[in-house]
Amino acid sequence: MSETAEAPARASAVWDALTKALFDSYRPELHYMRGPGPKWHEKHDHIETYEESLPPSDYRAAH
Repeated sequence: MSETAEAPARASAVWDALTKALFDSYRPELHYMRGPGPKWHEKHDHIETYEESLPPSDYRAAH
């Protein structure tokens, strides 16, 4: 292939690389997770109160 025939192909490759670098099509806001699902909430949503965190009352009386 002659040098003049390669020039348009090279220019096209440079143009493609430049446009890909400047205008990346990846948009993370379209792929983000919206938050924990129902299984996670089922496992983690129980909030222990102060009373629940204490040992049983018969244990406290014995010590």
